[in-house]
Amino acid sequence: MTLQEYKKQKMQNPDFSAAYDEIQPEMDIIRAIIDARISQNMTQKELSERTGINQTEISRLENGSRNPSIKLLQRLAEGMGMTLKVSMITKNLKNFNLRQIADSGQCFRMIPCAPNDPQTAYRVISDGHFLIVDQNRDEVIFHCPNDEFAFWDHYFDLGTDYGAYIRAVDPADEYLSKAAAFGSGIRILNQDLWEMIITFIISQQKTIPAIRALVEALSEKYGTRYELSSGYYYAFPTPEELNHASLDDLLALKLGYRAKYIKRTCEDVCSGKMDLDRLRGLNYSDSMEALLSCYGIGVKVANCICLFGLHHIGAFPVDTWIKKILLREYAPKSRCISHIPESRLCEALIEENFSKYPGFSGVLQQYIFFYEREFSSKAAQTANV
Repeated sequence: MTLQEYKKQKMQNPDFSAAYDEIQPEMDIIRAIIDARISQNMTQKELSERTGINQTEISRLENGSRNPSIKLLQRLAEGMGMTLKVSMITKNLKNFNLRQIADSGQCFRMIPCAPNDPQTAYRVISDGHFLIVDQNRDEVIFHCPNDEFAFWDHYFDLGTDYGAYIRAVDPADEYLSKAAAFGSGIRILNQDLWEMIITFIISQQKTIPAIRALVEALSEKYGTRYELSSGYYYAFPTPEELNHASLDDLLALKLGYRAKYIKRTCEDVCSGKMDLDRLRGLNYSDSMEALLSCYGIGVKVANCICLFGLHHIGAFPVDTWIKKILLREYAPKSRCISHIPESRLCEALIEENFSKYPGFSGVLQQYIFFYEREFSSKAAQTANV
């Protein structure tokens, strides 16, 4: 068995693959050092003499048994007349938590490299871009070139002060105050509109793991493949790429009744009937009107697309989790509940309790959604012990 065949076999193991992805940025730097030395016909001994670094240390570095410091790598690069350019950017960020963002129900291509490790790095794919990002308290490391960071800065909405949203919460609202404090690392991502339209059409009556699996299946079957030094990834398919799928093809992926909605949406975008550029320019109210006119898109899905695909952070999607919260935490204290028909009850409760947060109530929706799911999950785990 060749080394490549062995690696391919081992990469079938999810734990091995995740661990491999997590250390890959470091291994890429080491590989670049080795390639540079060999290209200059330089032996390890000669590099040792030039840099003053013990040859044994260089050997351990090159065989992967020594974790290199940036200072050591810089000395090696200088010994070969080169400049070390490390493709990583470190930021000190408040109100930023990778796990909370990944588990908040807004993104489905932000995957932990090692699922059982709470300190794991995350692999993120968006709009054809790929990122490994990890975090130690407030220090966040983005493993990407400098010219890529502007994309990820916008994607993670790093220019927005989410602490201001938390400070604006009415302290009299005990539940919301606890939820905001608990999920204070959540940010509303700036995600690709087309991907969010299809993703939230898929989301109807689906769990988060099921949505994630279907999004990956569509990407792998119809999206563009991009090569990495350690493997490859698939971008989410464009409207034109996904339109190549027949209705039967989509049904074969177990999309169920959603398949016909996806097929029609692809056709409408490709024909120009649904204009994504025009949609991006609309305000929240007009965006909702436009989306609700589309086949297979109801109020909840339209609000999700507005919040996560158009960054209208005043949008407030209502699913079963949010409905449960509204009825349990807010209905008993409502002054208008007796006058409202049941069909409009959630809408009225949102107006009564969240209209005081104009333009950012969708951020608060994420806090209570995440808080509720986390505590329900912990309660279920405790009950099963």
